[in-house]
Order: sequence, then C-alpha cells, then structure tokens
Amino acid sequence: TLLLIDTSFDACQAGLWRDGALQDSVSADGAARHDVVLAPLVAELLARHALQMKDLAGIAVTTGPGRFT
Repeated sequence: TLLLIDTSFDACQAGLWRDGALQDSVSADGAARHDVVLAPLVAELLARHALQMKDLAGIAVTTGPGRFT
C-alpha cells in the first residue's frame, strides 16, 4: 500500500494506492493551510483502513510548483 499526497493545488489531498488502483482518498480545502490540514487528513485515511505508517510500502508525493513543499 502506498500513501499518495498532493498539495499542488488549493485542496490538500491524500490517497491510498493498493493492488494497482486507488482505494480511497480524502481532501480538504486547505488554501494556504496545507501545513495544518495534511497530517489530520493522512491520520483519517489510515484510520479508516486500520493502517499505520509502518504498514505502508512507501509514500508518493507530487513535486514542483504548489502551495506546500
């Protein structure tokens, strides 16, 4: 399972990729607040699937221009 993170737009998004497909995702309008909303989004997503960070095979993030580096 991979954790997907996208902070390149106004909405802050996180998702879970498993078995070659997007399994679930969460999003919050975090314009200029990605540093505040990202961790709770990830925690919510992992909790919904009874996962912990140690259960992940990796983390994929968007790079380049965006709101949060």
